[in-house]
Formats: sequence, C-alpha cells, structure tokens
Amino acid sequence: MLKRLNRERMEEVVKMNQEIGSSVFVFEGIKNDLFSPTKYSIASLSPDHIEFDTVNEIVNIKFELRQNGIAGYFRLHQEDYCLYCKYGQLSFMKSGDAFVMQFPKHLLKLKINEVKAHRRFIQRLYKAKNQEL
Repeated sequence: MLKRLNRERMEEVVKMNQEIGSSVFVFEGIKNDLFSPTKYSIASLSPDHIEFDTVNEIVNIKFELRQNGIAGYFRLHQEDYCLYCKYGQLSFMKSGDAFVMQFPKHLLKLKINEVKAHRRFIQRLYKAKNQEL
C-alpha cells in the first residue's frame, strides 16, 4: 500500500504496525542489520499516483525490514510517503542496474546505486522473508 504520511500520520502508522509489525528500536535494527544499507533511486511507480515525470530531482527510497513485512519511505514535494506490504505479497527481480519490486497494488522500478550494498540487502530480505513464512 502507498500511504501519504503527513496527514493523519498516527492513524496510518497504527494501521501499518498492525499489518507488518512495529518498527524496531535503532540499536536492535543496527544489531540485526534490519535497515537497508543503501538508498535506491526511484525510476517509476505504477500505477502513477505521483507525477515522477515532472520531478527535476532524484527521489530516493529507503527500506526497513520489519517482523511481518517491508516498508519503504520516500519524500517528494515536502510530503512523506510509505510503501509497505507483507513479505508473502512481495516479489522482486533484478535486471542490469534496475531492481523491480512488485507490491500488491504497485510496481516500483528502482535504480541500484551500490551493487555490494544491494546484494547485502537482498540476502537480508530473503532471510527475513523465509523466517516470516
């Protein structure tokens, strides 16, 4: 689900916590390596609720692995957005320097900025996904 977090933030965070688990504390996240080591640049988001064609800046997304799912956070035009789903609903693939993630209602195309950090993130994503299932 793609949610705008600036309006009624607490309600959206509570819904997200119920669906994919609550966010971990910073020290626990660092210890268990749950935060994405790299930011990905967003190439496109389908269906296009957000106009990325008119954006003159690079929009980065940062992922967080949670107990039952994954959450990605990005900021565009002074608005915070969160894209999240359960691990079982997520599929992904890599082709060249492009990384495609398919959420239940959205297709997210990303540009890989750091290959080594991307590999580490994919290993942790597989590990988290297999532990949750």
